[in-house]
Amino acid sequence: MAKVNLTDEVLRAAIAAYCESTGKEFSEGEHGGLKAWSITPGDIIVYQDAGKLICSDAATYERLSEIIMDMGQEPARGTNLPAKQKTGITSRSQAGMPVFCSALETVQRTAAARPKTYKAGGQDEAYAVEKIKAFQEMGGSYEIRASEVSRDHARYLIRGTLPSGRFDEAEYVVFRDQWTQDMAWDMVDKQMEKFGNCILDYDNPSLENSMPNLLKGAMMKVRKQDDVSNKVYDVPAAYHIATTVNKLWKFQRIQAQTKCKAKIAKELAGALDMMESGEQEDEDRERSQVAGGKA
Repeated sequence: MAKVNLTDEVLRAAIAAYCESTGKEFSEGEHGGLKAWSITPGDIIVYQDAGKLICSDAATYERLSEIIMDMGQEPARGTNLPAKQKTGITSRSQAGMPVFCSALETVQRTAAARPKTYKAGGQDEAYAVEKIKAFQEMGGSYEIRASEVSRDHARYLIRGTLPSGRFDEAEYVVFRDQWTQDMAWDMVDKQMEKFGNCILDYDNPSLENSMPNLLKGAMMKVRKQDDVSNKVYDVPAAYHIATTVNKLWKFQRIQAQTKCKAKIAKELAGALDMMESGEQEDEDRERSQVAGGKA
């Protein structure tokens, strides 16, 4: 089988196939001057550099590698199926994949296992992608009214409209300083939860800018995004937090868009339920009145 280098076009097709199978969404952007994609929910960043697949999540990297590899397979002889596009990944060993796991099995397993709800305030709440899918199933459509990303904030204003003409608008704004603080504290907490790695100065935990006050020379335990061995590495904590936050901030416009769409979907789905319930009550009352007149 001929080898063809992994391209942005091939990677985009693989991401689209992955998201279609799992119910996730993706948007395009830039990362370090390269074309990149952000997969939500989860803010998983994917791009290719010099023909090499780079992904910020090891599990997604594994699944994308399998999909890309299978895209390069020729169809069986005697079939009328068109030849699939070949890529630089032509074997499981080249993709860094275990030989016992097929792409179809992986996609089916992860699609079935992906939760559709989470707990919020003691109640079930649908993930944003499920709300958006429900809205689209209702025939709803979205219109972006305004969007912007600056050094200080990211903002989206979106209108959602149902076929009946009923519409709702939502605005979501995330301010960089507050978001950066939340991200940094979350990373510090996860170090303690996952690895028992204390990197915070508990005698003076917070700096004047509300960022966590790290111990001098603190190291964080991380797994490299392109290392399928799942090995844990020690990296300088301050450096890792700063680079991670700067990288993810570029995709906050995508997050703001998703938040807006999900909020609109939830509001209009609830309004539709109330409207249909009211209409049913009116119809029942009308039937009762007609029946009473006949009696």
